[in-house]
Amino acid sequence: MKKKWLSALICGLLCSGAQALNSVLDFDYGFYKGADFELKPGDCDACIDEAARFYFKGEKIAVPKNKNGLSFFWNNPTLVAAGYLTDDGRKFREDSGEVFDFAVLDKIPDNLSYYNQKSSEYFSGRKLIVKGEVKDGKLIAESIWPENHQFASNLEVKAVAGKSIYDLVRDKNISDSELTAQALWSRDGKPVSLNRRNTLAFILNGAQGDDDEAHGGHFAIATGKTDGLGQWNNLLVNNFYGLDAYSEKGIIASRVPLDLYQAELNSGQSWYRPSYVLMVILKDESIAQAYQDNINRKFDHFYRHHFEYNHALANCAGINLETLRELGWNIRKEGVESYLKGIAVIPYLTLTDSFDSAKKAANYMMTEKTNLYPFVAFNAIGEDLLSRIVNKKDLTTEFEKQLADDIEAIVYIKIPQFPSSRAEGAPPIASFDEYMSRVPANRADWKIVPNPPRPFPPELREPALEQDAVQPYVYAIAANALVLAGLILGIGMLIRKFSRARKRGAAAPSSRPSPP
Repeated sequence: MKKKWLSALICGLLCSGAQALNSVLDFDYGFYKGADFELKPGDCDACIDEAARFYFKGEKIAVPKNKNGLSFFWNNPTLVAAGYLTDDGRKFREDSGEVFDFAVLDKIPDNLSYYNQKSSEYFSGRKLIVKGEVKDGKLIAESIWPENHQFASNLEVKAVAGKSIYDLVRDKNISDSELTAQALWSRDGKPVSLNRRNTLAFILNGAQGDDDEAHGGHFAIATGKTDGLGQWNNLLVNNFYGLDAYSEKGIIASRVPLDLYQAELNSGQSWYRPSYVLMVILKDESIAQAYQDNINRKFDHFYRHHFEYNHALANCAGINLETLRELGWNIRKEGVESYLKGIAVIPYLTLTDSFDSAKKAANYMMTEKTNLYPFVAFNAIGEDLLSRIVNKKDLTTEFEKQLADDIEAIVYIKIPQFPSSRAEGAPPIASFDEYMSRVPANRADWKIVPNPPRPFPPELREPALEQDAVQPYVYAIAANALVLAGLILGIGMLIRKFSRARKRGAAAPSSRPSPP
């Protein structure tokens, strides 16, 4: 009997680490039950189609055990640990008391910066949710998410008279080092509880401080339900990103848990810029689920190259806003930057840079701004929610009417940039002129991170579902051609007119008298 008791005690001590850690699939993601999924390698033949497998080789994905309309999501970590990092950053004390040696995921070689002593000092002493794996008794973190990024208590509604969403993002009085949150609106003005709430969240990521091609920021939409403590790290983020080049941070366009989207050591947005969130609390999940179902289909088409990512015409903002508009949310449009500038930039950049640069610039100038700039998209959504939807004004579709009926609160959140060796980021730009004011005047002085191409295998490419629309630069070229033709015609007419005048002058009889 004593031997059995001693054996059980030893086993309990030795096995406590395994019991203390949770599998990542012990938690729900978005509106999906983690128990309905299983972790598989990204090149699993039976799990996802061949086009998606091309992008997820060497990665891990969470795959639904039974399809039932569910879609896979990207999820490399296998374990979740909650606890504290020791002051020296070398140990992690799990809530159960189990202590692990602590290390972070290896840096991708092309990544410009990484976790360093400043990071360790920032996270030590904070309650953390760490996702990763355990190897030889060492907890290797793939993401680090502060547990205080939750809303266990009610948020009082604070009036922001005279301030727009644009103003909130640019507000220098809001902390840059800590998460801040404020309720912008709630039904009947009541305090906002975020425990077990249905959520549709709009995420704006700021400008990077070390890449002059990344001042426009990024945009994504998340769906799901907060947990019983108001924690939202397992919302499911829909992250559209270019597929045809390798990201220096290892980013792959996909559905991904929010803490990995924000805090994965290589690809997490919070490691290289501040972020801003409009969290819409809904009494029913149907509106958010309608968006999620629709965007899942978009991802399927995206991996198959039925449509392609384009920084001007189909980027992270445009894909998402057009999806919402297709569902019936008539988010107002802001118009284009300038048709005249789009026309003028064709000859200018063709002569000073390249024809390819000229085409891209013309597309930027002549694309709807809510589809082009993440910040403009974020602001348009926020202003439409606060001025029209919650007041049930001018609702024109069933989607808008249901959204207006379902909204219970709107919360604005600023997520700080985590300290590391990376330069400090800033709010994103909202216009081309603002962009040009931030970057060096000489393009040769720009900081640019080259991304090697990742060509999609021709044998996997499928025909586009719809005929691609004519790109704006084509109209700019046509306008320049008309202007040039007009100039040539005008010059020709002047030459002919001058020539005829000379001929008439030569043929006319002299008016001078003849000598006697």
